Amino acid sequence: MKSGRHSTEELSAAFLYVVDREEFGVEDLIDGSGVARATASRYLRAWCRAGLAVVVSKHGNVSRYAVTSFARGLVRARLARRQMLEDRCTAIEDQLWRAMRMMREFSPLDLAACSDKISEDQARGYCQALLEAGYLRIVRKEEPGLRSGFYRLIRNTGPKPPRERRVRAIYDDNMGEFVRVMGEVA
Repeated sequence: MKSGRHSTEELSAAFLYVVDREEFGVEDLIDGSGVARATASRYLRAWCRAGLAVVVSKHGNVSRYAVTSFARGLVRARLARRQMLEDRCTAIEDQLWRAMRMMREFSPLDLAACSDKISEDQARGYCQALLEAGYLRIVRKEEPGLRSGFYRLIRNTGPKPPRERRVRAIYDDNMGEFVRVMGEVA
């Protein structure tokens, strides 16, 4: 990674690299996360000030650090929450997609009726996303307050549900296009 200003992703990746290590030093952080020496030192100072890491030994100018149990707990809780949200989204999408494939034509209310855990608003949002992506066609437009929209599945690609993803990108005005930022898809 380049030196200079750090990104939140770089900082997170560096912290995730050391979070489960018993102890580590600047060199470990540089080797494991690819950050520059100055950046690694800056991260370690910030983590110590924030109570996320502590110095466990010092030999001359070389310090060894450990992540605090508090910080480990925060990271584990955040990862568990992310996994829970992904599992929940996947379960909802799985149920909605399965119902769409069976019914072929449906309203969001029909889809919500297939599960006591899915609201009509969640079903409507998923239908809207699939409509915009070309998976559904409107059979009957929604009339707010009177009746729900009615859709037809026109692109059945298989048993796994299509899922909306957020992709980080940079817009290049010179080229007039978006360039995807490599890394994690949120």
